[in-house]
Amino acid sequence: GKLDDVRGIDILLDSALGIVTGQDVEIRITGYGSRVDEVEQRVSEMDTDEISFLGFLSSEEYREELVEADIAVNLQLPDAPGNEYTFPTKILDYLATGNVVVSTRMSDLEGVLDDILVFTESNSDAATTTISEVCNDFSAHSQRIAAGHTRVQESCSPEQRVETISPLSD
Repeated sequence: GKLDDVRGIDILLDSALGIVTGQDVEIRITGYGSRVDEVEQRVSEMDTDEISFLGFLSSEEYREELVEADIAVNLQLPDAPGNEYTFPTKILDYLATGNVVVSTRMSDLEGVLDDILVFTESNSDAATTTISEVCNDFSAHSQRIAAGHTRVQESCSPEQRVETISPLSD
């Protein structure tokens, strides 16, 4: 995704060392945008093999990363202008590839996907705690994977899209 102030990269970077410390966890950050050099520098300064910055990936490389991952995060800032009206579509990618998703409470995610997503507040302390809890007790959260995958298949299928759009042409 895009690496900017709105997408929560600072929250992830500020919480990364706390997440990997004492755990068998690897954080792999991907993305593009105006803050690539800064993100690369901050990851380098962390000086640990458990945190890496991969930069921009092709669609296929990105999908492979998601398939290999167990947990994916959306730390987009809920209070940023316009975010009350946007849906972070990367969550659909995360769910379709079988990830437990930790997300901030933006837009209407909590009402729509509260049985599927694990929610955290939009600050590094909360993100560290929430992501670490998911890592520590992954099996307790893994039932969300099947529910998320099913929801994406049902809600985003071509047939469902036609059903949603067809009344507009009447």
